[in-house]
Amino acid sequence: MNNSKILFVAIILFFTTIATGKEKGPDCVDIIIMEALLATAVEACPLKWVDRGLSSVAAKCLPTMDERVSDPLAEQGVDRFMEEVRSQGKAQVCSGLVKDFPKA
Repeated sequence: MNNSKILFVAIILFFTTIATGKEKGPDCVDIIIMEALLATAVEACPLKWVDRGLSSVAAKCLPTMDERVSDPLAEQGVDRFMEEVRSQGKAQVCSGLVKDFPKA
């Protein structure tokens, strides 16, 4: 499985965990990273996210963190998206997101 597919599977599992509430969801560190990654994808790809549930969860996490912690985490999410674009190309990463997230 290539890196992009692993990333998308991780994102799907992340949203499934939040939606079902069956397991303890990811911690605020993961949430901030994922929110930044997806926000970057929305800006870079022809996407418009319908479900902003992750943003509301991230908004609850931010008050628990110092900006010296949350800002570098957000940068990690942006960097992860950019790594995928560099390794596979923007068109492929964006089309993968559209395929994996049909509500986008």
